[in-house]
Amino acid sequence: MPLGTNIEYDRLCYLRHFAMATVGGGWMTDYDTVPLNMNAKYGMASLPNDGRFTLGENHVPSLMVGSGEEWDRVAMALIREGVAARQRNEERELFSDMHSLAELLQRGEVIAHTPQLVLQPDALLETMSQGRAFDEDACNDTQGLMALHFSHRSTGKHYPRLARPLAMAQLLQQWSDVCGDRATLRRGQVEIKQNFASVSNKHKATVTPSQRDNTSFAVLSRSDSPTFSAENIQRPDNVPCGSYKCFFGVRSHPDIGYLVTPSKMNLQHPKSEAAWLKVLDATWDFAQRLEKEYGIEHFLLGAPETISVSSKLAQHLRKDRYEKGSKAYIQKVKKAPFPVLKIPCNDDKAHPFQSKLIKFLPFVKQKKEFASEFKKGWYEMRRMLRQETCLINDFQLLLDTKGKLYHIDLDRCFEVGDTITERNVGESYTDECFETLDGIEAAILQYLEGGNNQMRRPAMLPPFTNKNKTEAIPSRQR
Repeated sequence: MPLGTNIEYDRLCYLRHFAMATVGGGWMTDYDTVPLNMNAKYGMASLPNDGRFTLGENHVPSLMVGSGEEWDRVAMALIREGVAARQRNEERELFSDMHSLAELLQRGEVIAHTPQLVLQPDALLETMSQGRAFDEDACNDTQGLMALHFSHRSTGKHYPRLARPLAMAQLLQQWSDVCGDRATLRRGQVEIKQNFASVSNKHKATVTPSQRDNTSFAVLSRSDSPTFSAENIQRPDNVPCGSYKCFFGVRSHPDIGYLVTPSKMNLQHPKSEAAWLKVLDATWDFAQRLEKEYGIEHFLLGAPETISVSSKLAQHLRKDRYEKGSKAYIQKVKKAPFPVLKIPCNDDKAHPFQSKLIKFLPFVKQKKEFASEFKKGWYEMRRMLRQETCLINDFQLLLDTKGKLYHIDLDRCFEVGDTITERNVGESYTDECFETLDGIEAAILQYLEGGNNQMRRPAMLPPFTNKNKTEAIPSRQR
């Protein structure tokens, strides 16, 4: 059969149908198809259309479902269509499984769900690439959909190939921010359930009321105060952790999570439980003061709390850090936007930063607005660092695509001990930090001056101070 120029890829596209038949059928999606108004419970329920082979995006194999027997039947039929295309001497290099599915669909041998359950988000990607925010239309256009298909075609119109994963993640985050808290999600789920029921009735499949109930979605309530509980926190296998703290997202509020610190931090610096709580309390007070005096952005939403790790909760936390019967400190925080750029201020981290900067800046679409926000935040950040020099220690700063700066890990200003003391930073290290920040600012502003149609590559950052020098670097007015 005609397999085009990428023979191995298109051969595997055919073979995946046999793989699904071998495992007994069920659901399959392309790797670039991501869930929207659905969850895992739906896939565990009864198959739609009484197990008949069903497509979610017309003839495009982005989302498919059927029984094992149906997958086997369709897999063999696809091969026959491909061979027949070759025998017809059609002058075409490629006859993929998608082309074969189109032939089967035309003859009624497979079902295409109407309306579609999967959408290629061309309009959403265009909106995002132009730097415009999603609105009610974005929610309305995705109402009733199960998933989005970020195909090569739809994504490639607006983003380079290497930026595709970041574009997917950024779109989903923006969609969640605009549409996730609204009734659209619930309405969409009800529509999906009703749509599957209507297709099943059309093809005279038997779907009992109890089966319909089982295929509905469990929508978590969104109260103003998300709870830190075993049922509501993110599973530990994909939880980001630093030296001391771990971040656990909460299922009911995708934009909020908790920093969780073991009470006895014996990973590197064993101290008393009371000392760690004092540090966290001091950090919360410090963050509020910096926000008031300098207008900074940070992610802390409340004071730390002490909890006891129950046996049930321990199963949902990382075993190497949180033991059953121990105490832990939790603190509610905002989830960081995506994508963000982590900005360093010493030469150990600045050189790898160059490549990250080049990858990040193309995601800045509204350059004028970005520049205004960036310059304002950058000025306040530098003014603050001159007064609060402890922040230069293990400098932690994030930059988002709107030009906002976020200060993280503010507890780095405090020494852990029986009494809380503020860390000091030497003058030479302070000047070195500002030297690095000068280069970063110049590189970012140079990119912004390239104009809307000119993607200027940021200049290489200037050479950095040699830490081994004994003399202090002359201070400059900044």
